[in-house]
Amino acid sequence: MQFSRIFGRTVALSFLAAGTAAVMAAPAGAEAADTTLQLSCAKGVSNGVAYASCAGHSGEEWRLRADCPWQPDRYSAWQRGDGNVSVGCFAGDARAAIIEYR
Repeated sequence: MQFSRIFGRTVALSFLAAGTAAVMAAPAGAEAADTTLQLSCAKGVSNGVAYASCAGHSGEEWRLRADCPWQPDRYSAWQRGDGNVSVGCFAGDARAAIIEYR
C-alpha cells in the first residue's frame, strides 16, 4: 500500500513537471500566431550599397537603414509589404544594412 501512494505521487509530480516545462518552453499564443503574418526579408551590402528585399502577406511597414561611415545613416522611404530597396552613402561604403519596422 505504501508503494502505491509513493508511486502515485511520483507520477503526479512527473505530469506536473512535464506540464510546467511545456508551458515555459512554448511562446505566447499571439506571438506564435503572428509569425505567419510577418515579412521574410533578405538584406546585405553589395559594392558599398545597402539593399533589402522583403516578401510576405503582411501590411507591416519597414524601411532600410544604411550604416554609413563619416556621416549620419541614410534611410529609404517607408515600405508596406513586399518590396526591394537600396540605399547608398554619400561618403564611403555602407558598413551594414538594417531593417526597421513600425
